[in-house]
Amino acid sequence: MGFTEMDNLPIEMLEYILCCMDGRSLIRAKAVCKKWNDVASLFDKKQSHWKSLCYKEISRVPLLEYALKKYPYWRPNCENDGQLNWKDLYLTWLHWKVLNCFQYYNDILSDHKTCCVTCLKLVGNSIVVGLLNGEIKSWKIRGGDPYLLSTHRSKVTSLDVLSILDERKEVTSDNELDYILSTSDDKIVKVSYFIDEDMIPNFFDIYHHEHSTIMVRALQSYFATLDESGAIAVFLVTAPSHDDILPAVYLVAEYQPSVPPILSLNIWGSKISGMTKEGTCLSADFLKREDTMKVECTPENGTVHVTLVENASSYVSKVNHIMEIEILQYYIWRSNIFMWITDDHKILISLNGNDYYEYNFENILNTYATAALLYGNLLIFGLESGSVVMYYFEAPEELLHLDLQCYHWLYPVANEPVITMDVCESSSGPLLAVLCHTNVHLIEWSCTMDDFINDDGKGAQTDQQLDYPLLTSDEEDEEGDEPYFVEEGMIPNIFDTYHHPHSNIMVRSPPNYFAPLGGREPFAMFDVLPAIMTNVFPPVHFFAGYHPYGPPVLPMNLWRNMVPSMPMPVPFCPPGFLRHHGMMKLPFPPERGIIHVTVVENSSPYEIKVYHYKGTEMLRYDHWSRNIFIWITHDHMLLVSPDGNEYYEYNVEKVLNTYPTTALLYGNLLILGLESGSVVMYCFETPEDLLFLDLQSYHWLQPVANEPVVKMDISQSSSGPLLVVFSQIDVYLVDWLCNTDDLNFDEVDV
Repeated sequence: MGFTEMDNLPIEMLEYILCCMDGRSLIRAKAVCKKWNDVASLFDKKQSHWKSLCYKEISRVPLLEYALKKYPYWRPNCENDGQLNWKDLYLTWLHWKVLNCFQYYNDILSDHKTCCVTCLKLVGNSIVVGLLNGEIKSWKIRGGDPYLLSTHRSKVTSLDVLSILDERKEVTSDNELDYILSTSDDKIVKVSYFIDEDMIPNFFDIYHHEHSTIMVRALQSYFATLDESGAIAVFLVTAPSHDDILPAVYLVAEYQPSVPPILSLNIWGSKISGMTKEGTCLSADFLKREDTMKVECTPENGTVHVTLVENASSYVSKVNHIMEIEILQYYIWRSNIFMWITDDHKILISLNGNDYYEYNFENILNTYATAALLYGNLLIFGLESGSVVMYYFEAPEELLHLDLQCYHWLYPVANEPVITMDVCESSSGPLLAVLCHTNVHLIEWSCTMDDFINDDGKGAQTDQQLDYPLLTSDEEDEEGDEPYFVEEGMIPNIFDTYHHPHSNIMVRSPPNYFAPLGGREPFAMFDVLPAIMTNVFPPVHFFAGYHPYGPPVLPMNLWRNMVPSMPMPVPFCPPGFLRHHGMMKLPFPPERGIIHVTVVENSSPYEIKVYHYKGTEMLRYDHWSRNIFIWITHDHMLLVSPDGNEYYEYNVEKVLNTYPTTALLYGNLLILGLESGSVVMYCFETPEDLLFLDLQSYHWLQPVANEPVVKMDISQSSSGPLLVVFSQIDVYLVDWLCNTDDLNFDEVDV
């Protein structure tokens, strides 16, 4: 059936077809044509249909968490589904699922506004922070100065928010009441009315604990507090009566201190849970009036079974005594999801409190986790480098086999370690607040309905793609131009960035980042965000700079979050640019300045030579992904190394009667531009194959130019691969339309 026949379908049949679609497809159906848009729009008012889609596509527990965050005044188990917009709830889940398509970063609080923040909470369009001096302050996300909500006598240790409906009024927006719950070293639990900037602070104190209170957790109309002795109290909050603004608070249950004391607390449904230092999880149902907390799970005989996980695969199991593991942070989340952060920066996750799965972030991201947050289908980590990384999962069992390289979203937020985080659902999209030692950062993902129409949420359509050529120049005090890639009839659009005081010699750009290199100076890292509003240029932020030791850096490369580079001729490698500023390290220094060179001929090594690197004159250096180094020496030899110390030498001139002048590594191809003007390619499966090449068994060889090749670049077009070859005066294009037998040469005069 063609599109014309589909367009002529009766509305009833078309409505039946759309009714069978999943929610994402139903949203995208609006872009087909006006008729489809009209029919699909009919479902916007059918909340029952979107409710069934939510229950069908979203796991029940994350769905409940999204609903409580999106509609904090809604109470499940009541006949009040009218307070929920099920389509908006579906879009909330979908927004988090595809948020890697769009991002917006905004530093909203500098250290001159406040200092020594200990905890934070997002409340609607405001941020609430607790300070070391006991003050609780708030300010609007869109700007303004912090204003006081209440004050403790000593450090604020924890914050949470509880929202209820004012039953004295009709169901309108002004009958929603928010209360900030806070604990402190002064043993007091405060309940503060969330006021606007021009209102007088209104709060009251709860004197119940005999020791410093360290944690508060709220859910629906209940909240639980924990003190340092392990004592727990559960309270019920009801709407204020008469003309009061503060609520009525009733003690529901209390649990005596445990030995060892409980260190982490969680409330979910009617169950209160806590975890001790020995890894024992205690729980009780406070609505059933259980007066003691029972052991729900505990390490058997004091031992914990730990399975090491790497690349989503378990490969080693070990047994640790709980006292041998130094745990810095304990987390308990809904449905018995436990997590530890240990003193050696490992992450341990468990679903039963006995069998834990261990992850090593430092092996993958070159930094470690300092904070964690579980929300909906996302596990969010704050890192020591100041970055935030997210992992998406459908079922809790997937948390036991994560592939740390396949993160859902990663962004360098701050220049210092992350302390804690919080999420909120705003009218424009999700918000993530990130607390560091001195600053609070806000990440906001704003989107429209059109952003959900892109296929699978993976990037923009062709006409939404923006290209920016990056240029460096010998002109001093100039970083380089970042022009917008225009069509032939458009006006050039360009802006400059200034950073280096000396001439720039190189720029490299993986997705979302670029790094220019200035001669005799450190190189810098910049991140590029999506263009905002109608501006064609993206926001560009400097966030990392590196100072190499010794001689100046010549070539540079960007691979994943690493910035490998090579001075003359020793390779340097910093700890990963997501760690921001730092000194570049020497992972492979030549021992005593000595370089071992193995001469290779016909894919067989036959001689080993030793050079002092200062006696080796290099004409060209190249450094590619996976730490593959190449030198072209003054005597036209090609030296290849997998580590920067052991090199393998090839005499191209002896085999091809010409010598290499430039090189390019792409995919499984090593491409050499030759002095004769030809281009030769060698195919390899693994990097180790580059150490035993047979120069006579080339993959492809073609005379392209009449003068030496200076530079090459490669691209993928719709018709096939393209190779651009630069000589001293001309530019040549090699276009493979079908296969290597169909070659077209286009010469362009420069």
